[in-house]
Amino acid sequence: MIQPDDGIVNLIRNTLFLKPGVRGFFDWNTATIRINCNLEDFRLRLKLSNGSGGIQESITHENYHFVQVLICGYLHKHCGILRGLIDLILKRSKEPADKQLIQFQHKKYLASSNLMQRFSRGLNVISIIEGAVYFSHTMTHQQLSSLQYLQLIKQKHIPNEYKKSYFIFYDNMNVAKIERHHFYFPFILQLSLCFEKPQEAFFDLMSSFLNEKLDGDMPLSEVMKYCENNFEGYIGWSWESGENHPIYDETLKIISEKDLGELLTSTIMNLSLSLRPEIFEHLKRPIILNPSESKINPAFKDYPIVFASKIGDESDARNLILEMALGKYITEYPELIDKFL
Repeated sequence: MIQPDDGIVNLIRNTLFLKPGVRGFFDWNTATIRINCNLEDFRLRLKLSNGSGGIQESITHENYHFVQVLICGYLHKHCGILRGLIDLILKRSKEPADKQLIQFQHKKYLASSNLMQRFSRGLNVISIIEGAVYFSHTMTHQQLSSLQYLQLIKQKHIPNEYKKSYFIFYDNMNVAKIERHHFYFPFILQLSLCFEKPQEAFFDLMSSFLNEKLDGDMPLSEVMKYCENNFEGYIGWSWESGENHPIYDETLKIISEKDLGELLTSTIMNLSLSLRPEIFEHLKRPIILNPSESKINPAFKDYPIVFASKIGDESDARNLILEMALGKYITEYPELIDKFL
């Protein structure tokens, strides 16, 4: 079990703090949503949103990232590597072999993380991930044409990672076919995340759709087979990634390949309509909120956690929050990994 000094404990805890203006994030390791408000404020905002808009949109956006990791081999592989590192840290003894395992897994995680952040042909993986979610979210509320969507995302307040992939997509598509391919855009992005190099796959897939070698109306099994046979670096579905992650793997046990196909091709808000209700319930993730404002130096136990049905109970909260903080610490302070050795 880890025994870092008090300074490192505080540093780990501080990774949970969110600056004003940050709405929240999805924590890939724990598959948990972090929302930047306290429990009382959360309940009020949820009531005001009345099932859509406001804080409900934030929750839906972050929850969809869970779906992306659940289906796409590249993201599942990355999350599995991080989970492996955290498990080693939490379970380590003082044996030299454990230290070597942590160092090896840490290098593996750094390589994966650096690859995700690296830009290639104007894109990094984050812009592919966020581009798919933002497009899907927007198009469930407004059926915009390609030009209308382009004008929307040109607004300054839209983060670059939400719109960069569509700018490239729009510039590369044949004008005569743009409206037909416009609605395939999130599918192409999601499919790109089934490859070792998503940015390269994004361009290959665009070309195949443009040349009509691939079509959004093709059976998904044929699309995946075509990708495997014609493109380099194909990983495939999450269970083909070669890595394990207990949270995602447990969910995969109850979801059929047909359900996964629906997830890959559905827009965000359509998930509840296209999936069986019992499956949709399993996709709802726990939400970690801010401590009350009276807590000056909050401990892990002071962070409220809201569980969806069939997810867990309060006895799981402390471990989830600790593991979220530890994962963010490893990501934000990779040079301090030696504190655990």
